[in-house]
Amino acid sequence: MPNPRPFDEIKQFITKNKYTLLSNDYPGSVKKMKMLCPNGHICYISWNSFLHDTRCRKCADLTRCKLLAKPYNQVKQHVESFGYTIISPYLNSWSKLDMLCPNEHNVKISWNSFYNGSRCNKCSSKRRLSLQEVKDIFKKESYLVLSTSYSNVETKLQVVCPENHHIVMTVHGFLRGTRCKKCFANKLKLKKGPFSPRYNHSVSLENRMLDDWQRHSFSFNQWRFAVFERDGFQCRLCHQLGPGIQAHHVFNFKDYVDLRLFVSNGITLCDKHHYLFHKIYGKSHNNNTQLRQFFDDYHQQFKQSSQAMKVAV
Repeated sequence: MPNPRPFDEIKQFITKNKYTLLSNDYPGSVKKMKMLCPNGHICYISWNSFLHDTRCRKCADLTRCKLLAKPYNQVKQHVESFGYTIISPYLNSWSKLDMLCPNEHNVKISWNSFYNGSRCNKCSSKRRLSLQEVKDIFKKESYLVLSTSYSNVETKLQVVCPENHHIVMTVHGFLRGTRCKKCFANKLKLKKGPFSPRYNHSVSLENRMLDDWQRHSFSFNQWRFAVFERDGFQCRLCHQLGPGIQAHHVFNFKDYVDLRLFVSNGITLCDKHHYLFHKIYGKSHNNNTQLRQFFDDYHQQFKQSSQAMKVAV
């Protein structure tokens, strides 16, 4: 274990760098000692940090502020153009300035906040919306406000929507786009079933129910398991094993009713390639020619990528 550095030697080194050591003993290289910087700031720095040029943090902040500070004339000109008066000295963009607003309220705002639109809090509180103004905001979209009292934008109000639904809503939420949840739910219902733009009206209700029943029937699950078992529970294209495999109909389920439960009409694909096949060829009128072409394209692409990797190596 190395001998500790003598206290007098440490004190002499610190004094040489124009710092004054206020601690009476040396606690070790990593524990902080009390010091006084050349500008009169009290700071706490360990001997190890002092050797690696760590100095007073307050002095460093002041130096950085001077480097980043905008010219005072520009700041003053911008602030006074809004009727505000700067009282305190300007250091940098994030230090708060003492100002007088046009209504002679004392406020503290940083230059960065003022430039981005912050103003006197006391003056802004006087611009609170009245109940009548709130009612007019709701009335523009045929909403009726029943509440007789209003405090601020977060006050919950009793409101009646254009469809006569009684709801509770805040002004803040309404201005951000919140509307009647009951009306929204009714609109969603109109987009389901026969009201959906993708609904196929040529399929009868009986066939639709039969298709749905067959997809969840025990026979369908048996067909699915038989396809997996025949293919070794792996994708026939990329040979992925285990979870993520799906049973694909070579001749699609909807158009070829008689072939739905034939094991020879099924093939195991991973979810990635199953999705990719239907993305390319769609979900109607699928056949074995499309599947063969899909396999050929994949193997050709795989062969090209393998040759490119060999050239790169």
